[in-house]
Amino acid sequence: MNLIRSRKKKHYSGSVVQLAVLLLVLVTSTCTIAQAESQSLLDCYDFKSSGNAKIKLPRGLQEISGLAITAEDTLLAHNDEDLTIFELTSAGKLLQVRSDKRVNFQLDFEGIAVTKERVSLISSKGILVSGNLPFDKNPFRQWNTGLNAICEIEGLDYLSDSEALIVLCKQIRGDKNKRQIRLMLLTSNDDSARIEQISVVFPETESPSIKAFTGSGVVHVAGLDHFLVLSSRTRAIAELTSDGELVRIQRLKKKQHRQPEGIEITAAGDLLIANEGKSKSGYLVVHKQLAECSLKHLFKTAGAD
Repeated sequence: MNLIRSRKKKHYSGSVVQLAVLLLVLVTSTCTIAQAESQSLLDCYDFKSSGNAKIKLPRGLQEISGLAITAEDTLLAHNDEDLTIFELTSAGKLLQVRSDKRVNFQLDFEGIAVTKERVSLISSKGILVSGNLPFDKNPFRQWNTGLNAICEIEGLDYLSDSEALIVLCKQIRGDKNKRQIRLMLLTSNDDSARIEQISVVFPETESPSIKAFTGSGVVHVAGLDHFLVLSSRTRAIAELTSDGELVRIQRLKKKQHRQPEGIEITAAGDLLIANEGKSKSGYLVVHKQLAECSLKHLFKTAGAD
């Protein structure tokens, strides 16, 4: 099976604020490759089972939009339009609500990512808001990534063990092909910014029933170096390698996933999918890793340090 992959890495020197202009001249090279003969993490879960745990989220997360997991294996979640972050256990118990009242960020937030020392959120128009932890003592700052010139943004994660951000595009500007995924890997500091673009276009023979794959969440799988990309509208997960090869597409059951918006993996390897509640409470669906999973060595076993 063939798919189209494009990948472009470029380093920009100078002020980060110039990134918006520089992105406009980003050129994409295209080549044809074969489907990845790679182990699939998605094979480690039973998506057909009706026994997957469904956890009701606290009031205030009806319109949950992003999900991240900390080094302590707690969850960070947020709604669409304010800088209020809910910290939860993996069982959905509320630990604390954090908000930076010193600034007024009225943005359409679509993704959250966290490292040991830093948390970041991104808006649909590419405004990145970041702060060091604990952020109730360290004020958030914002800057314009300029990615809005390329696409509408819908998801965010950190590349494991690095400060590089993975930005998920929902819809590509000026591109009518909706059967594609585009990730932007963004590395920046005070003096420069580097962008690496990964683009996958589904061939006609792959999941022809999927008319559009509009991303809503992304997570990087450490050790395997794969990306899981969630689509809310399609109710599907696509698994990609870091080289932009398509490994597998998995459809989700409508009865379990009303509106999937966020995706994460616990230290034990369980797959968490956050759903908007609309008029009801938001909720998590927990897909437990199967005992026969061939990739269990990538995760901590229960009770391990």
